[in-house]
Amino acid sequence: MAIDPTRFHQLLSAFKLSQLFNELGWDHAGLGAQPIDAEGYLFTLTPIAQKRGVAILQCSPDNQGRIPPRPLLLKIEKEAAKLVHEHLLIFADAAQTMQTWLWVLRVPGQPVVTRTHTWPIFVTSPNSFSCFQWVAVFRWRCWSLHLGALGAGIDEGLLGLSRQMG
Repeated sequence: MAIDPTRFHQLLSAFKLSQLFNELGWDHAGLGAQPIDAEGYLFTLTPIAQKRGVAILQCSPDNQGRIPPRPLLLKIEKEAAKLVHEHLLIFADAAQTMQTWLWVLRVPGQPVVTRTHTWPIFVTSPNSFSCFQWVAVFRWRCWSLHLGALGAGIDEGLLGLSRQMG
């Protein structure tokens, strides 16, 4: 499913991620907001959308309104995996000027690989648009695969995006 670039940038800059993913063909999230504790810090994971067992979750910023540092992101990811095994986490600062996306590649018999990509939200980039186009269509590429292969498909698409975005 495609989305008009103008509409995409409107929704992204307004942080209307749930609406954006739904317009890209994802289903409404079935879970409610989930509080989690990571090293004594309380965060809230808010489901944005879901598709075929994969959830998009947005994490609240830290108590200073920032995206948590990478070691804490990894702890949050472990807590998120208890809720939804396959997921994409979106972290945003309180001022809504920056996003970090985190996803984990889980392939049976191989070590777990964590990928992150951070970019300022005010940057209007065709590459950021490509990311959401990929998220919209990956379900067509991976729908018949088991969960491990689905994770590999997610990783393949987002890794390619990371290379494009520099």
